[in-house]
Amino acid sequence: QLIKAGAQKWTKTEVAALRELCCPKDATPAEILSFWYVSKRTGLDPFARQIYLVRYGAGEDGGQGRATIQVGIDGFRMVSMDAGGFAGIDEPEFEGEGTEKDKLGNEVKHPIICRVHVYRVIEGTRVKFTGVARWREFAKHFTDKATGKKFLGSMWAAMPYNQLAKCAEALALRKSAPMRLSGVYAPEEI
Repeated sequence: QLIKAGAQKWTKTEVAALRELCCPKDATPAEILSFWYVSKRTGLDPFARQIYLVRYGAGEDGGQGRATIQVGIDGFRMVSMDAGGFAGIDEPEFEGEGTEKDKLGNEVKHPIICRVHVYRVIEGTRVKFTGVARWREFAKHFTDKATGKKFLGSMWAAMPYNQLAKCAEALALRKSAPMRLSGVYAPEEI
């Protein structure tokens, strides 16, 4: 079932609350409608903070930045498990190790690649869906405006293996349940 039972029945009061509590204050009607639709499609509850609409930075023209729909890894897991045929997730597999600096200049060891396998039973066969995340494609970096030096974002510096594993798992879960999870991303992927 694509939409959870009851998820498509929102009152005008709930939609107004969605606009007020779960969206950026400058969200356009089109962004709010898109967010509402994706919440319905995934069956995730924006009021429980399973799915949320965020805006990153200013646009290239100096206007408002792009609104993005995000789902935490627990929301991804819930949707995948609810989609039918779910048959497990393996622990992350890490490959290689590198080092980078955090904001204070401390060295942080990190994985180079992470793989996560998600399984689903399709027509009686257990099928494996693999998500592969590479450090250089996902690790969040910032630049010190005073020195021009790049450094890792705080969560990537504090929990590098965990952050990359979330990206790999989100990729695998999205592959395993594309009708429910297409177009939504984990914050770690952004």
